[in-house]
Amino acid sequence: MLATLKLKLAILIRRTGTPLLCLACLLALAAPAFAQEPESAPAPENGLSVSAGDLNVTVNSGDGDAASIFKIIALFTLMTVAPTLILMVTPFTRVIIVLSLLRNALGTQQSPPNQVLIGLAVVISAFIMMPRLAVMNDEVIKPYNADEISLDEALALGTSHLQEFMYPNTRTPHKRLFARLARIDSDEIRLDSPDNVHALPLHVLLPAFIISELTTAFQLGFVIYLPFLVVDMVVASILMSMGMMMLPPVLISLPFKLLMFIMANGWAAIIEGLVSSYWVSPG
Repeated sequence: MLATLKLKLAILIRRTGTPLLCLACLLALAAPAFAQEPESAPAPENGLSVSAGDLNVTVNSGDGDAASIFKIIALFTLMTVAPTLILMVTPFTRVIIVLSLLRNALGTQQSPPNQVLIGLAVVISAFIMMPRLAVMNDEVIKPYNADEISLDEALALGTSHLQEFMYPNTRTPHKRLFARLARIDSDEIRLDSPDNVHALPLHVLLPAFIISELTTAFQLGFVIYLPFLVVDMVVASILMSMGMMMLPPVLISLPFKLLMFIMANGWAAIIEGLVSSYWVSPG
């Protein structure tokens, strides 16, 4: 086949002359390449290989790769629900509400800004949770990374540690409320004992913990509001007695409230009160 093609090209060159000489030479050189059949890529031992011309796609189905892919999917899922977990199972809710009420009581509008308050709330929440997080790291995260426990065991241990934090920091009336709504006989369970941390399942303890956090946060906010309210009332009374009714009292009372807050070392007192309001067991 190749010899016949070369003979026909030679006859064509003699009849037409040199213009087709270059084309004929190129075809003669390229003919062996077309005659060769492409070599097939060796198939992998475990997996699937697909070839299309010069493109080879190999998918390995080994157990190690599948486990790694599953861990990556689990990690991205955890990153997706991490903000919700921070809001629900940590002191973040109480801290951010107290700080927001403090800013409203001072009357400073947007100072400190929301980003600063959220960052401070995250840092304080991590500080409060640090003893429990250290235990979870030693008993859950490190054994799971070392393949000593399975994913189900790691989730069960992590949930248990979260319950050990939430249960003693949840008010007993709220625990009884959601136990009754879940049709759990709370009379046979000592819900007021901080040692009975597994008395309620997580889906019952979690809403009770959130309602308890909201109640405590508004109680602390009421206590914070009182001294600043007194300052506003005193300034308003002075302005009324002087006949300066058109001057906003908040405009005059703001510097005095800031001075009082600074002299009382207010930030340290607020943070100390928030941290000491939690009972955190090291595990």
